[in-house]
Amino acid sequence: MKRIMAVFTLLFALSCLAACSPGAGSPTAEAIATPGAGWLTYTNNAYGFQFRYPPGSTIASSQTDTFGMIQLPFAGGTALVAKVVQVSVQQNVSPCSSPVFVEGSDYTTSNVAVDGVSWTEQAYAETPVGTSVDYTGYSRASGNVCVSLTFKLTSRWGTSSATALPAYNKASESQVFLPIVGSFKWLSGSSVTPTP
Repeated sequence: MKRIMAVFTLLFALSCLAACSPGAGSPTAEAIATPGAGWLTYTNNAYGFQFRYPPGSTIASSQTDTFGMIQLPFAGGTALVAKVVQVSVQQNVSPCSSPVFVEGSDYTTSNVAVDGVSWTEQAYAETPVGTSVDYTGYSRASGNVCVSLTFKLTSRWGTSSATALPAYNKASESQVFLPIVGSFKWLSGSSVTPTP
């Protein structure tokens, strides 16, 4: 009887451990700040979604229904030269992920919950000569439509101490990412025509 009780207790403990532990497919919860006053709204009517972005940003002029770019404000006086969010829309792709992250790149992928909504998060860094680029992408699908918000921080470094600018604060510059992602919503009543 003691042996049966010990086996039962062990099985119960293992099942509880498996159910309570986050696995590879379980989203990690991310805390977000609410977009501040004065934030603007980016709307894609063709695919039926919108999100908010901070004042002082500039929308690039070469927008299409499937690609857009917003230049975000950043602190000056550092090596950071650009901070953008790329908006990508793809249809009929599986898995839903940012087109910036190509097969064979050394990037990380995880599932995160931002404001209770599940997203695929990807991160990658590259260092072309004289620069450093950090990418963080968030993707989610509705039906056959995959939307990705990919944030790109580009910094330059000098070749001598006389030309080198101080490093930027990545944590500080990245604080705006989750409020933007958390403000994303599908517009009700929108319909998407699938491409063949």
